[in-house]
Amino acid sequence: MHDGFIRIARSALDGNRDSPTRESELRRCISTAYYALFHYLICDTASFISDTYLRSAYARTINHANVLTVAKTVAGWKHPNNFKNATEPYKSLVGDGVTVDLVDLCEAFVFLQGERIESDYNTTSVFDELRALTAVERAEDAINRWSRIKSTNEGKAFMMLVFMNGRERKQGTTQ
Repeated sequence: MHDGFIRIARSALDGNRDSPTRESELRRCISTAYYALFHYLICDTASFISDTYLRSAYARTINHANVLTVAKTVAGWKHPNNFKNATEPYKSLVGDGVTVDLVDLCEAFVFLQGERIESDYNTTSVFDELRALTAVERAEDAINRWSRIKSTNEGKAFMMLVFMNGRERKQGTTQ
């Protein structure tokens, strides 16, 4: 599904630059780039569930805000002092810190969600080709990074945090 979203976003960039609907096309491009990344992450996160029906049902319950919470948290761990505050399940799965790939992916998610909200809801914002191209390229880069790390312990820990709706377990607690 994410490939289709990226193709739609790219085709919007290639549209008629003189069209009276150009800004609307660019807004749709930005929103679609965000959804490409969101759905790619969600599909992999839902893969934790082996039953096809339950996997599909769970995927529909994943909240954008929860993924944003996880992405902001993990992006903040790029500074070693912040990672000291990481809790379970992340710390036990990853150990000493996060990779550049995961930090960049999380920063891209935060950026793209902000751009999506701007493009979908702020009618006073102006959008041009460069802004839309930046969104598409960040989504493509984040998808490529996720492809590299999703099967690692770090990727699995990220998916587990999303699966847990952004809630980390505090050290020494069972809930």
